Amino acid sequence: MAVRRSATQCISTLLGLHRSLLPNFLFIKPVVRWNNNKTNHQTFKELDTVTTSLRIDAIASKGLALSRRKLWEYCLRGYVHVNGAPAKKKSADVRNGDKIVVDGPGITRAYVEVMEIGHLTKKGNYHIKLKRCKRYNGP
Repeated sequence: MAVRRSATQCISTLLGLHRSLLPNFLFIKPVVRWNNNKTNHQTFKELDTVTTSLRIDAIASKGLALSRRKLWEYCLRGYVHVNGAPAKKKSADVRNGDKIVVDGPGITRAYVEVMEIGHLTKKGNYHIKLKRCKRYNGP
């Protein structure tokens, strides 16, 4: 029957030395480090949704899953930009191709792009297609 030996026992017998005399680097376990820094990872998703209005806060809240109240606060602080310009009013309407970027201290930078504004429903709501990016590194 074969006797199982550890790696340190094998190395010490090969070199003819006691374990305490072997260099320490032979016994250091390798540490595997995973890159948990997800700020560089961009996640895109296309959404088909229905909204009651085409206001900045309504569209961004649908796309980014934020409350309209939070978006109102972000607009007041100047953290919301539409097509590169700061959004002065949350009640401004958006059009096809508009890009709403939310960025500020303590906020993960994200954007919503209006791909298409569709037809009205029977109740007067808008069908819209959005493209969202939760982690965004661009200008």
